Amino acid sequence: MKRANIFGLSQKERMLSRPSMVTAAHGGISAHQKTAPKSKAAQLGGVYKGYGLKRTADGDWYSSLDPSSWFETKAQAQKHIDWYLKNRSNPPKKSHVEKLIDMLPPIAAASFTKKQLAAAERRYKKQHGNPAKFDRCVKDVQRRGGAANAYAVCTAAGARKRNPAAGAEAAFEEFHGHPSEELVTVKKRVHHHKYLAGAGELRWLRVRSAVISGRVVRLQRFKGAILAFNEEKNQLFIEGGDQSVNLKDFGITEVHEVYTLGRILGIGYYTRKDHLGDEGGEALYEHEFRMTNRNSRHIVVKISRYPDLIYYERNQELVFSGGSYEIRAEGIDK
Repeated sequence: MKRANIFGLSQKERMLSRPSMVTAAHGGISAHQKTAPKSKAAQLGGVYKGYGLKRTADGDWYSSLDPSSWFETKAQAQKHIDWYLKNRSNPPKKSHVEKLIDMLPPIAAASFTKKQLAAAERRYKKQHGNPAKFDRCVKDVQRRGGAANAYAVCTAAGARKRNPAAGAEAAFEEFHGHPSEELVTVKKRVHHHKYLAGAGELRWLRVRSAVISGRVVRLQRFKGAILAFNEEKNQLFIEGGDQSVNLKDFGITEVHEVYTLGRILGIGYYTRKDHLGDEGGEALYEHEFRMTNRNSRHIVVKISRYPDLIYYERNQELVFSGGSYEIRAEGIDK
């Protein structure tokens, strides 16, 4: 059976190192005890730091620590024991490529030299980007949604950055069972508000979760996000600042790109209003949706609807959806 050469090393390169210099089929270093029983061969070669030293018929040296690793001199066998004892107490941090090699059979793993490992690690970083950045991506996805397939999400995101078409082609083939035969280009018009009217600095949102019944989440710390509205005064927007959301707060664990977080119950924004007399000025203005002011009294409007809060995970963007609110000179109503 042939195995794919996943590290891009030729057969000639892989045969440069001696398999006998690496841990092999007798269980490896971890399978041996620190103290080895004394034997006639051990007495001939001596004992070094608790491990017996022996010699083969051809004159090569090995130790009871790892009988399958042979050395030309006794000093080299002793250095091998020193190396093991040093790394056992302070094991070196393995690279991503070394971790992959650990999963290979011992014979295949034995064929890589340090120089080849370094070259393979450089190719890995070039193909997969910054490993540390990938690890942060995985943690971030798990933190936001507790995704079981966070690794797949981050791998796909990396593939899209390197080659946007490659990720789509792979997904198509997995879904249909055959490769994609054409690339369809779709053009669509997207309306973008070049100008919006600012309502104030967004301070907080109170949202009833769409997933967990009865749970109300208060979002805040928007770091300068602006609450704005369009020229028709019938749509609220959130622009700029920090709009990131911890999806776990809403009980969301599935991985998607767009989420309905829940219904917006109330909102707070900071601004200055000069036309409201004693009720105006520079202040934090708060509004409960489905509420209106009649004769200086706050009344619940039962037939009105709460707006929904939509979250775009990739853009970390919050969007108001629907609702029966109105934007008046006095402020937000209903």
